[in-house]
Amino acid sequence: MTTKDKLKSRKFQVWIVWMILTIVSLFINDLPKETIFTYFGIISIIYIGSNAAQNIFMNGRNVNTGGKP
Repeated sequence: MTTKDKLKSRKFQVWIVWMILTIVSLFINDLPKETIFTYFGIISIIYIGSNAAQNIFMNGRNVNTGGKP
C-alpha cells in the first residue's frame, strides 16, 4: 500500500476529522472538551491498532521487526 493509498483511506480521514475537532475544541469554550478528548483517544487507539493488525494479518509483516516477515 502506497502513501497515497493510505492518505485516501477512510480510517485516516476519520482520524484527521477527529484531530481537527480536538484542536478546534481547545479554542472554543462551548464544546465538551473532556468528551472530545476521550473519543479522540479511543479513535486513535483503534486507528493505530487496526493499522498494526492489518500489517500483521494482511501482509505477514511483524510490526516489532520494522515490517520484515
